[in-house]
Amino acid sequence: MNNTKPQHTIITHYWLGDTVFHRLATECSKGMITGINLCPDGLYYWVTWSDRHETKHYEFELTSEYVPDYESSE
Repeated sequence: MNNTKPQHTIITHYWLGDTVFHRLATECSKGMITGINLCPDGLYYWVTWSDRHETKHYEFELTSEYVPDYESSE
Protein backbone atom coordinates (compact mmCIF):
# COMPACT_ATOMS: atom_id res chain seq x y z
CA MET A 1 0.00 0.00 0.00
CA ASN A 2 1.25 3.46 -0.95
CA ASN A 3 1.05 5.90 2.00
CA THR A 4 2.10 9.02 0.10
CA LYS A 5 -0.36 11.87 -0.02
CA PRO A 6 -1.42 13.34 -3.37
CA GLN A 7 0.60 16.37 -4.43
CA HIS A 8 -1.16 19.55 -5.52
CA THR A 9 0.23 22.65 -7.15
CA ILE A 10 -1.25 26.05 -6.45
CA ILE A 11 -0.30 28.85 -8.81
CA THR A 12 -0.18 32.33 -7.29
CA HIS A 13 0.03 35.59 -9.17
CA TYR A 14 2.08 37.26 -6.43
CA TRP A 15 4.69 35.98 -4.03
CA LEU A 16 5.99 37.10 -0.65
CA GLY A 17 7.83 40.41 -0.92
CA ASP A 18 6.19 41.49 -4.19
CA THR A 19 5.18 45.15 -4.46
CA VAL A 20 1.51 45.74 -5.31
CA PHE A 21 -1.06 48.53 -5.59
CA HIS A 22 -4.78 48.39 -4.79
CA ARG A 23 -6.80 48.74 -8.00
CA LEU A 24 -9.57 50.84 -6.45
CA ALA A 25 -7.56 53.01 -4.08
CA THR A 26 -7.98 56.76 -4.46
CA GLU A 27 -4.31 57.37 -3.59
CA CYS A 28 -1.12 55.77 -4.85
CA SER A 29 0.05 53.59 -1.98
CA LYS A 30 2.59 50.82 -2.38
CA GLY A 31 2.05 47.61 -0.51
CA MET A 32 4.08 44.46 0.01
CA ILE A 33 2.74 40.91 -0.02
CA THR A 34 3.42 39.61 3.48
CA GLY A 35 1.23 36.53 3.56
CA ILE A 36 -0.67 34.09 1.34
CA ASN A 37 -3.65 32.11 2.64
CA LEU A 38 -5.49 29.24 1.01
CA CYS A 39 -9.02 28.85 2.38
CA PRO A 40 -12.21 27.12 1.26
CA ASP A 41 -13.39 30.42 -0.29
CA GLY A 42 -10.19 30.85 -2.30
CA LEU A 43 -6.69 32.21 -2.19
CA TYR A 44 -6.05 35.61 -0.69
CA TYR A 45 -3.04 37.79 0.00
CA TRP A 46 -2.07 39.75 3.10
CA VAL A 47 -0.69 43.14 2.10
CA THR A 48 1.20 45.52 4.37
CA TRP A 49 0.75 49.08 3.13
CA SER A 50 3.15 52.00 3.42
CA ASP A 51 1.27 53.32 6.47
CA ARG A 52 2.04 49.94 8.14
CA HIS A 53 -1.46 48.51 8.32
CA GLU A 54 -2.14 45.03 6.96
CA THR A 55 -5.22 43.99 4.99
CA LYS A 56 -6.30 40.90 3.06
CA HIS A 57 -7.14 40.99 -0.64
CA TYR A 58 -8.11 38.68 -3.46
CA GLU A 59 -5.94 38.70 -6.57
CA PHE A 60 -8.42 40.73 -8.65
CA GLU A 61 -8.11 43.64 -6.17
CA LEU A 62 -4.36 44.04 -6.71
CA THR A 63 -2.06 45.08 -9.51
CA SER A 64 1.72 45.14 -9.81
CA GLU A 65 1.71 48.47 -11.69
CA TYR A 66 0.22 51.75 -10.55
CA VAL A 67 -2.50 53.01 -12.89
CA PRO A 68 -3.73 56.51 -11.92
CA ASP A 69 -7.29 55.96 -13.14
CA TYR A 70 -7.80 52.22 -13.50
CA GLU A 71 -11.39 52.39 -14.81
CA SER A 72 -10.48 54.70 -17.72
CA SER A 73 -7.53 52.52 -18.78
CA GLU A 74 -9.62 49.46 -19.66
